Amino acid sequence: MCGITGIAGKTIQLDEKIISDMIDGIRTERPEVTILKKFDSGFVAQIKPSVDNREQFFVSPDNSFIWAVNGRIYNHQELRKHLKDYPFQENSDCEVVGPLILKLGIKKACNLFDGQFSFVCLDLKQKKLYLGTDSFGVNPILYCYCRGNLVFASRHSSILASKLKNFVIDPQGIAEMMVYRAVPFSFTGIKDVFYLPQGHYAIFDIEKGTLKIEKYYELKITPPEIFDIKIASKELRNLLAQAVRKMLIPKERIVTLLSGGIDSSSIYAFALKENWSPYSISCFFGKKIDMHEQELDGLKEIQALLNMYKQIGNHQFLEIRPEFSIRDFANIVYANDHLSAVPTVFSYYTLLRFAGQLGFRVALTGEGLDELLAGYLDYPRIFQEASSIKDPLDYFLNLPMQSPFRSMFSPDELSQLMKIPVRLDNSRIPAWIIEEVKQATENGAHPFQIILFLERAIRARDYIFLFEHNIATYHPECLPIERRMPALDKKLVEFTIKLHPSLLYNRKDGLTKYVLREAMKEILPREVLISPKRPFTTPIWHPHWINALLKYWGWLLEESDDLISMEYVRQIRNRILFLINNKDARKEVRWNTYKIFGVMFYKLWRKQLNL
Repeated sequence: MCGITGIAGKTIQLDEKIISDMIDGIRTERPEVTILKKFDSGFVAQIKPSVDNREQFFVSPDNSFIWAVNGRIYNHQELRKHLKDYPFQENSDCEVVGPLILKLGIKKACNLFDGQFSFVCLDLKQKKLYLGTDSFGVNPILYCYCRGNLVFASRHSSILASKLKNFVIDPQGIAEMMVYRAVPFSFTGIKDVFYLPQGHYAIFDIEKGTLKIEKYYELKITPPEIFDIKIASKELRNLLAQAVRKMLIPKERIVTLLSGGIDSSSIYAFALKENWSPYSISCFFGKKIDMHEQELDGLKEIQALLNMYKQIGNHQFLEIRPEFSIRDFANIVYANDHLSAVPTVFSYYTLLRFAGQLGFRVALTGEGLDELLAGYLDYPRIFQEASSIKDPLDYFLNLPMQSPFRSMFSPDELSQLMKIPVRLDNSRIPAWIIEEVKQATENGAHPFQIILFLERAIRARDYIFLFEHNIATYHPECLPIERRMPALDKKLVEFTIKLHPSLLYNRKDGLTKYVLREAMKEILPREVLISPKRPFTTPIWHPHWINALLKYWGWLLEESDDLISMEYVRQIRNRILFLINNKDARKEVRWNTYKIFGVMFYKLWRKQLNL
């Protein structure tokens, strides 16, 4: 809900212009409150919406410890019991962060935090600065370590404004984005600028100029422990209900984003059962498009759900039209900030803008359940192949080349696209991911379990968590919305790791998320229980959307680029226009549209950062 920025280092010379520019880098057009704390070797600053009366920036009673938090700590009342001697000044959930780190140390404290957050803490006595992010990296924080100095921020533009070094584009990151749709792992597309990995903290010694990054959250992947569908479905239902209950905070205006699929419908149903938050929003793209594409046709499922709970009057159907959404492309790229070319951004941006205009401050979503319970459309094939998978990591990394749902450009196409030779290999895989997979394999974990871990640890964070958080927080046209994902509750995640793969995919009906469908049998209507995946996708491959995309942003393809062969991209565009009305070529048009969309996204992102 807020932005954090700052810089620290023994050789840092504070410049008022740089401080101002870095703060502007996390600022939006909304009324905001700026909190700035300078010290001998740098500064820490926070921007938060003026309508948010929850304190998120704190100074200890002796003025020696400063901390700023972006996000939410759900178990703060329980954590206060560990801190009975601390003189709390506010009732804010974020106030527990500083004193708990001082009392227990950063590793133990981070393991106790239950929430979606990032933070910075400054210890003036020890002359150390701490950064941290939640177990799944939902609330991001960026950093750049250079010549014994550290700059950190919630957004790229604030990092670049520090002028800590001459920041340049990273061709390797851009190439990976063009294949995987997002820059993977903790890379950003800018050399020497990184995301703090999920479940990690950083300790920067200001005097020595050293940076240490360590992992605190250990999610052990062990052989399956739960094989019975009745036991599994009952426990899943209870844990999901608890996760939703925890995120329903009094006096907040909460809305659920409904796609018609079982994930968001489950979240919505549990929110209703708590006698809370009857409001929901869904989108559609016009009758011609929705009826043409089965995966977009989730309206009948939503209607059945609303009828079951008698909530028709509390639901808003929002039609998303290409001529309006496409015009917002530059705003979407700005809000997104992360280099992640997923067409879903159009739907989420429009839905969140609408929710903000209606005065909602929190949006519940079903994100995360696909990664936990094998919900993606290519998982039935992966399940069939699982027994023969010898190297799950290698198999996972090659999924983009096997499945059109995961890729933009193939490696062969990449050689034609990139002007600079770039080779995709495993050298950039973080050591902690390799170690997790190695230990899981040695422990006898099922290959399918390991692939699900990789889905959540890599692709889910790059594709979904980062862009949704950023769009909700930095939407320039309405109040910020705090996006909450009950599926990423720690207890729930740790439970799903124990499930045998046979509980995730039912061979009889071919439906994924078998255990969730069993868990929700008495809670959701049959139309939802038997529906295929209903994503918040955007049909940019439809002729109406293609024409709008080229009408408003086609000029981006006419400009030259030092990394990408725009002549090759224009050939792809011409191929799309040649086949656009050919029904037999819909698949080719679809994947080629993803390619030019990805290039346009990259071009806008780079222009906005002046790289």
